[in-house]
Amino acid sequence: METYDNVGILYTDVESTFQRQDLTVHQLLTALYAPLNHLDRKFFGGEHPIDCILFDLS
Repeated sequence: METYDNVGILYTDVESTFQRQDLTVHQLLTALYAPLNHLDRKFFGGEHPIDCILFDLS
């Protein structure tokens, strides 16, 4: 699998997200998992969800 130099969590499959160039599902899951993500960051040093991906940046 190809490695991406991103900091944060992406709640959807990387390949399909880049193919669709859409973060809608990721954003819905980010809202759903927000309380658990907050606890993970506070007590275990987890990462924030990714806020933005710049598709086709050249």
